[in-house]
Amino acid sequence: MDRLDGTVYWGADQPSLATLYASVEALLPRWHKRAEEARRLGKLPRESVDELFDAGLLQLAMPKRFGGLELDWPVLAEVARLAARACPSTAWIVGLVGGHIQIVSRFPAEALNAVFRGGARQLVTTGSATAAGGISRDGGAYRVDGRWRLGSGVDYATWVIVSGSCLHPSRRDARTVMALLPAIDIEIGDDWQAIGMAGTGSRDIIIRDRSLSESWAQPLDNVLGRSAERGGHYLQSVSLIPYLTSVIVGPLLGCAEGAVAAGLAIMRERHGRQPNGNQWAFAMRAGEISADIECARLLYRSILSRLHEAGCNGRDLSDRDYAAIKRDRARLTRLCMNAVQQLMSQLGTSVIAQTHPVQRHWCDLQVMAAHMDVNWDRAMADYGTALLVQL
Repeated sequence: MDRLDGTVYWGADQPSLATLYASVEALLPRWHKRAEEARRLGKLPRESVDELFDAGLLQLAMPKRFGGLELDWPVLAEVARLAARACPSTAWIVGLVGGHIQIVSRFPAEALNAVFRGGARQLVTTGSATAAGGISRDGGAYRVDGRWRLGSGVDYATWVIVSGSCLHPSRRDARTVMALLPAIDIEIGDDWQAIGMAGTGSRDIIIRDRSLSESWAQPLDNVLGRSAERGGHYLQSVSLIPYLTSVIVGPLLGCAEGAVAAGLAIMRERHGRQPNGNQWAFAMRAGEISADIECARLLYRSILSRLHEAGCNGRDLSDRDYAAIKRDRARLTRLCMNAVQQLMSQLGTSVIAQTHPVQRHWCDLQVMAAHMDVNWDRAMADYGTALLVQL
């Protein structure tokens, strides 16, 4: 069931979701007010992080047995979408960083007991790309030594996950290993200078020669792959990668919606009278912008629904189904980009200041659209290959 403002409900407990979404909407003015501060700081203000914890927004995907809310996966994307209307960086921490707790919850018991001994207020950041060094086998343990890039939210992290290719002595091929460490065991690089999404604080993660037992360093397939033994919510049992990589559609769409809402308000003030002459051109652009956003919303709901349905049925996505999800993520991104670009072309120099909300959202959208999970060429090639091979 959808509300008139586009908020989407999943699951049977709709009154609780209504309360959750209302609490998010109540926080939007605060996040909007702090968005420029987050850009200047290169991370979220402490007040915003505290609000995320207090409202349970960093525990949305956390299993109940650890003190989390254990809500359906689309709720995570939807809360991020709402947040992005005010501050896309805050939305990124809610959706992408908040989803990392699901990765942690799949580690062995020894690690889980240590992580959640301190309660449910945990923020887990991940190193997205290895810049130097990596993970190696050290007898019966693993050795982690290197530098990883783009650790979003690392300034407030309590735990860190990094990954790397590691050659196992009993195998001839390398396997990707995920290593979990307490944040006190890392150093944070002072190198975050981004044109957009600056408030995510996606700094480098530096780890110097740490030895970890197998409870703390696991093959990627063991952590993110399918396992019926975990039981509980479907996010605990299905292959997690399609869900982790798709939550980005929430911040993307919400960012575009925030820009369009602010931009159309300006256009309405300038050109809101009955169109005539040149006014028709502005009216036509406004129609195109709204059409792109509405198409993006339809794709958004389709992506979330397909993933949620597969999870509820305990089914992993086929290669072709996942390729279709990636295709639609990329198309959603292009629709959002086109809508905001059209908007910028109509508003002109009045919104080019870094502090203007439309300009800030436009820059944020450029950075999110560069993410590998919404890469156009790769997504279209993957789906096209699946389509042609079947034919």
